[in-house]
Amino acid sequence: MVTIKKLTDWSDALTAARITANKEPSYSYPSDSFIKQIISAEHSPIRCVLYSIYWDKIESWVATHLLRHHIGTLPFVGTQREDRTGVAHSERKRNELIPFMFIVNAQSIINISRRRLCSLASKETRSVWESVLFILKTLDPLLVEKCVPDCCYRGFCAEYKCCGYVQTEDYKILRSEYIKGGILPLEGV
Repeated sequence: MVTIKKLTDWSDALTAARITANKEPSYSYPSDSFIKQIISAEHSPIRCVLYSIYWDKIESWVATHLLRHHIGTLPFVGTQREDRTGVAHSERKRNELIPFMFIVNAQSIINISRRRLCSLASKETRSVWESVLFILKTLDPLLVEKCVPDCCYRGFCAEYKCCGYVQTEDYKILRSEYIKGGILPLEGV
């Protein structure tokens, strides 16, 4: 089970963007067009939008995959120390269920999605990340629109061994929808 809590919101990103433009802070909530544009541009103020993602139980090896994403994330992992759990390290299994929490920003969610939505990512880790995006879509649908596999983000597959997805009609549709967000005039700054 995964629980997501929004810790800050897009008003924080608007305030940061206004300051970078030498304007007075604004603590109001920005327009959807501003949010779409700043996400598409991936400007630094999107790192002000924070979320807490918590799993009460996640396989240890899947948590390890997510721990690889260290930029813009702050992980908290249930201890496996022998002196705290009473279980010897030699008795632990790779698939042991542990509690895990991430504090992540909007940019890191985009970055994690690029890797974990890839068909070459482990199916278990991909499924865990897809469940995050499913819930996050109710909290922040404009962000989730920009959470795509790396091939869609880049426009080509950069993996050593391509899965072939870039040759499919589904890819062409996803890529077309993704780039429709394109460049809009930056409003509300």
